[in-house]
Amino acid sequence: MRSRFRATTGEKAGAAPPRAGAAAGIPTSMSFTNEGLRVVGSPVGTGDFVAKYVGEQVGSVIGASGTLARMPLLHAQHSILQKSLLTKMTYLQRTLATGAPFSQVAAHGRRYDAALRRLVQGFVPHTRLHDKAWRIATFPTSLGGLGYRTFAEVADPAFLASYAHARTTLPAFFPWLTDALADPLGSLPPSPGSMLAAAADAGARLLRVHPGVEELLRPPGAGERASSTHHIQKRISALVADEHARLFFQSLSTTREKAYTLSFRQDSHTFSAMPTSPDLTLSSDYFTISVSRRLLLKITTCNCEASKICIVCNKSVGCGVDEWGDHSLLCMKDSNAGRRVDWHDENYRVWLRMFKRVGWDAKAEVSNHLLCDSNKRPDIVIFKSLAGGDIVIDYITCVVGKSDVVELAATTPLHAADAGATTKCNNWVHLVQLQGDTFLPLAVEDTGALHEEAVDLLASAASATGGTAGERQAFLTYWRQTMAITTARGVAKVIKSRVPACTGAHWPVQPHHFQHVQDAVAPPQPRQHLPMRQPQVCVPCGRNQPVADPDVRVGDYPDTPDFPDCALAPWGTPDSPDCAFAAQGVQHLPDSPVARGALYTNDGGAFAGGRASD
Repeated sequence: MRSRFRATTGEKAGAAPPRAGAAAGIPTSMSFTNEGLRVVGSPVGTGDFVAKYVGEQVGSVIGASGTLARMPLLHAQHSILQKSLLTKMTYLQRTLATGAPFSQVAAHGRRYDAALRRLVQGFVPHTRLHDKAWRIATFPTSLGGLGYRTFAEVADPAFLASYAHARTTLPAFFPWLTDALADPLGSLPPSPGSMLAAAADAGARLLRVHPGVEELLRPPGAGERASSTHHIQKRISALVADEHARLFFQSLSTTREKAYTLSFRQDSHTFSAMPTSPDLTLSSDYFTISVSRRLLLKITTCNCEASKICIVCNKSVGCGVDEWGDHSLLCMKDSNAGRRVDWHDENYRVWLRMFKRVGWDAKAEVSNHLLCDSNKRPDIVIFKSLAGGDIVIDYITCVVGKSDVVELAATTPLHAADAGATTKCNNWVHLVQLQGDTFLPLAVEDTGALHEEAVDLLASAASATGGTAGERQAFLTYWRQTMAITTARGVAKVIKSRVPACTGAHWPVQPHHFQHVQDAVAPPQPRQHLPMRQPQVCVPCGRNQPVADPDVRVGDYPDTPDFPDCALAPWGTPDSPDCAFAAQGVQHLPDSPVARGALYTNDGGAFAGGRASD
């Protein structure tokens, strides 16, 4: 193995002085250090040197996150963060023990995590990214999260996986390292400060989370192939994440939170898709709504305590309206054309394109296909299928938060899709079977989760393409991501056009409303409101707000030598102000000693004075 060394010279701060090197017989042309050096991208040296190096690497990632935050497309920010930026520290965490919670390195890790959280806060600028939402964001996409991994969560699995791989492979080349790479979960106490001790500490912390970690560290038996560091780390992280997700689900307090958490866990494709084409891209406003729902955050732009009402049916929160977008999808007061056009129609057309791509004879909205007079028109018909008859397909959009399904959806994954598919089958199956065809419901939940029959049909289409196993998997991944993004776009578009409006008579959001929030950006002023009334008290905090006095006017004082030409005074006040207070940044008039824009008092009242222009 060829190593690359980069050492500091004797002249650099913290290194040995040049005369010390000469006394030791080191040539003056040779770089040397008494603190440490970097070997193959990893620091080797004193604890301070290692901590400083890690801090520099963390700083570079934080700087890159600041640059990333300037990218206009939030979906692109997410993809680069998830698939590139968050992997920058993985190699370093495999070669260094960074999991000790009170070490210098862990302090740099907390800086890293704080910067990551600030970046994710920018995805939902209308609300606060609270701890529960941040916890969801750090889960894998397969567990309903956004796929972000914090520094602390990566530390122990990465280092322990690297140690387990080295313990399996290195003794075959260097037998004298067998004792140094002993079992980290063994009974013999390791030497303090050794690599074995660091691995033992990491293993102990992981075993407290899930005892199955011990089985993953077992050396391969005879004839078994040793697993790579990447695979060991992935399996350890999956065990730990599963346990954390289980405990998190138990901590959820409402039925809706549990129902949507289970449903989002059935969709690992929406936030894994990269915006490489229009079909796979979410605009920033739609991405914000999708992330908010994924993190169980409200989608309303006003954060005051006043009630919200549906802009279509005028119902209020507590009477069927919610601030998470469920009612926006369900309200049918105006027939909800957006749900049909933007969500339903756009999605079944994606399926139609996929069927045609594999060579199936499929058509959309075939009139008079059913021989009976039911006036039913299927969304898609696949002609001359291998099943011996045509396949009649109808697409169903299902909302997990619907009142008649949310209770069971909180305990049964895909219950909303099952209920929608069952209802369609009850209405269609008998009529379709009478003419020898097969009915197939394609049900999708508003989270992007597909019904089992839809997944099976997609797998059949992938098999029809032929090719290798890798090509079939690529086909499945592309179309699953396209369907998931199309669903997310349609749902967000419907919600955006029907966000509940605030009924509060209040001033715009003030900075003092967010004094209790650390590292959070104050939401912008709400866009949707009913006609504003003039309030006297701020609704969120009860503070009195300044209100303009209708009896105050601008008074002219052209003949008063010691004051500017005009000042703010009550109506009918002939006297000039008593005194003036200089204001920061104002300019003096050329013919008056008093500053323009100064504050004046007259009989206990404060007035603003000064000419608007010279």
